[in-house]
Amino acid sequence: MFARALQQSGLVPSNFSLSALLKSAFGSDPAPASAPATATAESASAWDASFERGSHGHHVPRVVFFDNEAQERLMESMKRQLDAGHHLLLLGNQGVGKNKLCDRMLQQYSIPRQYIQLHRDVTVASITAQVHAKDGQLVREDSPLITAVRDGHVLMVDEADKAPREVTCILKAIVDGDMLLPDGRRIVQRSDSMPEGPDVIPIHPSFRLIVLANRPNWPFLGNDFYAECGDLFSCHAVDNPSVEAQMAILKAYGPRVSEEDIRKLVGAFEELRVLTDKGVLAYPYCTRECISVVKHLDKFPNDSLGSALGNVLSFDVHEEQAKRHIANVMADHGIDVPAEVLESSDRVVMEKSARAKKRLTV
Repeated sequence: MFARALQQSGLVPSNFSLSALLKSAFGSDPAPASAPATATAESASAWDASFERGSHGHHVPRVVFFDNEAQERLMESMKRQLDAGHHLLLLGNQGVGKNKLCDRMLQQYSIPRQYIQLHRDVTVASITAQVHAKDGQLVREDSPLITAVRDGHVLMVDEADKAPREVTCILKAIVDGDMLLPDGRRIVQRSDSMPEGPDVIPIHPSFRLIVLANRPNWPFLGNDFYAECGDLFSCHAVDNPSVEAQMAILKAYGPRVSEEDIRKLVGAFEELRVLTDKGVLAYPYCTRECISVVKHLDKFPNDSLGSALGNVLSFDVHEEQAKRHIANVMADHGIDVPAEVLESSDRVVMEKSARAKKRLTV
């Protein structure tokens, strides 16, 4: 499509071949074998073609991912923004697949990735340097953040809404192209007028930043990252796939699970999410939890759907009101959840311990 657009605009001759140009530059066709039919060399951009093929292959993500139309459209939109030089911000509940979407997109185009996960106790020093023991001495090395900036990788920053404000300001400084590190070095935008020296780290032209964050406020109670830095990113909202897409994904993960059980599960979880949005439930039951249940049933086909749900329903078993809502939703969709699944784990342990003591005394 890119080559055809160039030909129609008259910028290149009609016999121009982008595939031949890339092949002569890299010595082989750069399109990855795992990419779909639409992700060929014809659609490769100048950005993803700038990576040295094979030199950073161990940094390219490898994930199990079952394609569906809605998520493919989202990945195409993300890729276009990266090609245009933008950094990405993905907002969505936990478990909707933000990490997998990014990893799958990077895998399709063999783009190397660095990864950091933020939390409430993270500091500026901890995300800019790594300290570990080597031969009995403490060695300080560059963090994935510095490596991505220097080598032109994609830096994926997970759980950005959990980080303190001073750490999120660091991400803003990197996007702005001027950041002073704790060790005295400085990250600067690459230009003819930039300072030179061993303490200067120019930002690689291929460097991109992908930030993942939960939505602000309840129930995650994180920072409003979008309000603080959203204007610097191309923002995408990530939600659970449609019912049809969820059915297809779950069938792929659990081929031995009946379609009836999968349909019951999808319907029940759709209703649980509505209750979460209304504030009735605290935990957002997402696609990740559905996949967990289906994988369990596929591996242990003798277990019932209700018993397999115990692995993902334990978050709300300590609240009597939440348990009643969950039990009603499951019953409405024909899922029989055993009573012990919705019991408090502490109570179950205490009852089992009491029964064991009784047997010993007898």
